[in-house]
Amino acid sequence: MRDGEGERRPSRAGQRLLVLLALHRGPVRRTVAAQRLWPHLDERGATGSLRSTLSRLRAGAPGLVEVSAGALRLGHEVAVDATELEEAAQAILSGGASDWTAGQLAAELLPEWDDDWVILERERLRELSLHAIET
Repeated sequence: MRDGEGERRPSRAGQRLLVLLALHRGPVRRTVAAQRLWPHLDERGATGSLRSTLSRLRAGAPGLVEVSAGALRLGHEVAVDATELEEAAQAILSGGASDWTAGQLAAELLPEWDDDWVILERERLRELSLHAIET
């Protein structure tokens, strides 16, 4: 999702979908994604919003999201900082080494986002990182 020269950044809805998929670390059922991203809409409206968002994302960045009949996931080539942070913290806690600094481990996940599912993951990663820093 980096915004390089000549690259268009996804819409806010597209960003939220990508973050949901990145933080889930596996397939997400379409109905679950629609409900999480558009909780204020009824099922039909939420699934319609999901279809529209997916269409725009896939047109702008083919391969970024893999789509099956009932589920979505990030493309296999997509690197996710939160996953890398978790792997680094787990390595440290297991007595291994990591190239991550304490400052990198302490970085807050999406600090300006207030979605419940982001807040829960932010707190989980923060606790994991603090344990790794204390080790």
